[in-house]
Amino acid sequence: MQWTVLIERDDEANTYGVIVPALPRTYSMGRTVEEALENAREAIALTLESMVAEGEEIDDHEYLPMLAVVDVAIPSAVEADAGDGEITLAGAEKRFGVSTSALRHAIRAGRLESRQIEGTGFHLVRPAAVKAYLASRPGGRKRTYRRTNATVLAEHD
Repeated sequence: MQWTVLIERDDEANTYGVIVPALPRTYSMGRTVEEALENAREAIALTLESMVAEGEEIDDHEYLPMLAVVDVAIPSAVEADAGDGEITLAGAEKRFGVSTSALRHAIRAGRLESRQIEGTGFHLVRPAAVKAYLASRPGGRKRTYRRTNATVLAEHD
């Protein structure tokens, strides 16, 4: 029976790791690809032996991994693309103490204007727009958050 394995090089440890996606608890490693694959064969055999002993069914379906390429902007490049006075949501989080998820929700709901950098998931906002959004929330610029019977006041500049 043939099994699909995924091999990943660990530069820090100078080894190769092998996982068997169709057998989630099966993995191995080696100093070379050949050694890692040999160890993977042994790990697969031990896993199958254990499955048979426990009465588990061995599914011989073929696992076909899907590979995809994902474009992700580098944050410093995003900052460079920011227009005059624009900041990223992460920058707004640091500056105003409001979570990026709350800012994304406000953008989706149309309560905060932003500009998305084309081809990325990054949004840029103007600090004045963030201040206006925060002031428009119930409670104005101060919000009270309750956590385990303690009240924490969060202030925004």
